[in-house]
Amino acid sequence: MAAVIAEGGADLKNVTLSKSSTRRAGKEIRTKAAVFAKASFTAPKYATLHWDGKIVPGDSERLAVLIAGLPAHKEGKLLGVPVIADGTGTTQATVSHALTQEWNAEKNIVGLVFDTTASNSGWKNGACVQLETLLKKKVFYFACRHHVMERILCAVWQELFGETSSPDTPEFKDFQKSWGSIAHRSTFRTLDIHDRRLKCQREIVVSFFREQLSLPESDDVSVDAMPRDDYRESAELMLILLGEDPPRGVHWLQPGAFHHARWMATILYSSKMYAFGEQLNYDQAKMDKLRRMCLFNALFYVKAWLSAGSAADAPVNDLRLWNDLMWYKRFDPAVAQAAMTALHRHLWYLTEEIAPFALFSTLLSDSNKKQVVRQLRRHEDDATSCLQQGVPIFPQLSTSSPIQFTSLVGAKSWQLFRVLQVDNNWMTLPPTQWVTDAAYNEAAMFVHNCKVVNDMAERAVKLITDFAGTITQDEVQRQYLLQTVEKHRREISNFKKTTLRDALY
Repeated sequence: MAAVIAEGGADLKNVTLSKSSTRRAGKEIRTKAAVFAKASFTAPKYATLHWDGKIVPGDSERLAVLIAGLPAHKEGKLLGVPVIADGTGTTQATVSHALTQEWNAEKNIVGLVFDTTASNSGWKNGACVQLETLLKKKVFYFACRHHVMERILCAVWQELFGETSSPDTPEFKDFQKSWGSIAHRSTFRTLDIHDRRLKCQREIVVSFFREQLSLPESDDVSVDAMPRDDYRESAELMLILLGEDPPRGVHWLQPGAFHHARWMATILYSSKMYAFGEQLNYDQAKMDKLRRMCLFNALFYVKAWLSAGSAADAPVNDLRLWNDLMWYKRFDPAVAQAAMTALHRHLWYLTEEIAPFALFSTLLSDSNKKQVVRQLRRHEDDATSCLQQGVPIFPQLSTSSPIQFTSLVGAKSWQLFRVLQVDNNWMTLPPTQWVTDAAYNEAAMFVHNCKVVNDMAERAVKLITDFAGTITQDEVQRQYLLQTVEKHRREISNFKKTTLRDALY
C-alpha cells in the first residue's frame, strides 16, 4: 500500500497505514454515509414495498427490504437487510413495516411487490394481508411476474419430462458433459411449422424477438435496454430454432449453470438439446418431447417472459397468453393444459384491481379502452368496495371460449383512482386526447414506472450474501456497510476511466 501511495505522488508522512486506524476510519465513514442516507431520504409519492428473505450461508436468515418509486428511486432504495427469526408471513410483515416507519415511508406505500410463496400471499397469515393491516389501508398486490412465469415453465417441463427430487436436472447435467463432443458448426435441427395459425404466431414472435434484440446492451438496470446473457441468449435461440438468423449471427454459447435455482436453464438447455439431439443419438421419444418444449417456448413463453416487466401491459399480456393457450390445446393439449393450470393459480394481473392498468397500455385498442371506461362507469356507485383489504379474488376464466377484456372490470377496478387520489375526468374524453389531461399523465407515470418484478430484492439478497462474512462482524456496522456500498454502486456503475474520473472530480 505504501508503494502504491508513493507512486501516486503522496507524501507518506501524511498517510496513516495502521490497520487499526484504517478500521476506525472505515467505521466512521460508513456511519456518516448511512446516517446521511437516511436523513436525506424522501419517500416517493407513490411507493412500492419490496422484500425477499433468504438464509445466507455462514450467517443467518435475513430479509432484504426496499422501497421504489419516482422520481429518485425508480430502481429501488435499500432500507435494510436485517436478521429475522423465521420466514413466516408475520415476521416478514412486522420487520418490513418497522423499516418503513424507520425511514418515514409508511404513508407513501401504495403497492407491495412479493414472491409468490404462501408465506407472502396467504389469505389469512400471509405477509401481504398483515402488511395491509399494519399500514391501515388498501394497497396493490404486485406478485413478481418473473416468479409467475417460472411456475408456468416448470409445469410444462414436468408435464413432458416428469418431476425429479434432485437439486439438478439430470438431462441438463448429461448434456453439459457432452457439449465438447458436439460439432457446433455443423447442421442443427430447427422447428418445422406447417399449420397456418402457428405460422401467423411465428411471424408475430419473430418480429418481437428482432425488436428486442435491436435494443442496446446495458449493465444499468434503469436503462430501457436488453440485458445481456440469459435474456439475450434466449431471444437469439428462439430465432435460431425458428429458422432465422439473429442480428449477431448464429452462435452457440457453452451451457452454464443448470440447477433448479437457475430456472432459465430450462429454455437454454432444451433449445440446444433439440438442435443437436441427433448428434447425441437421442431417441425419437425424447426428440419429440424436446420439440414440444421448444415450440411452446418459441411461440409463447419467451415472448411472455421478456414482456413481464411492464405493469401497463401485464393485464393484456396475461389475457392474450390465456387465450393463446386455449387454442393451442388443439395442437398440444397436454402442454397447453399444464401451462394454463399453472397460470390459473397466478391470475394476479387479471383481477379487478389491476385490470384498469391496461388503460395506459398501447396493447389495448382505443375501442377496447372505451368499453373498459363504460364498464367502469357501470360500477361507479359500488366503488367503495375497492378499498376493502385482503388478497384479490382471481377471476373465473373460461377454458373453452376467448375471454373479453371488459369482463375483468368491476367495482374494485376503481382502486387505482382511489389509492392514487387522482381525478378521472379524462375518461370523458376520447382516448386519443387523454394525454392532454394532467391527472391522466400522473396516473400513467405511476403505472408505467411501477415495478411488477422483484428483481431488486434479489439483488439486495446478493448484496448481503457478498458482504455477510467480510469487513465487519458488527450488525449495526454491517447495515451501514450495505448503505455505503449501495451508494457507491449507484454513483460508480462501472470501472471505466471516464466513470471513475467523473466520480472523483
